[in-house]
Amino acid sequence: MKIKLKKGRVVIMATESILLDALRIPARYADEVLEAMESKKKVKKLDVDFEIVDDPEEIRKMFGYSSKDEE
Repeated sequence: MKIKLKKGRVVIMATESILLDALRIPARYADEVLEAMESKKKVKKLDVDFEIVDDPEEIRKMFGYSSKDEE
């Protein structure tokens, strides 16, 4: 999962609950944030954009691995 923050770019692979805890998202915003992650919408109150990347090749590229590394 790729997360774009206002001041930069962060790449995180995590479960939803770990992600919410790591970003210190208040419980009252949890539903809105999880919905935004799924629909790629902006969370207005938090000024955070979410984009889900679930293509294995794209994830490998983000972390600097190629298909050759598997062999």
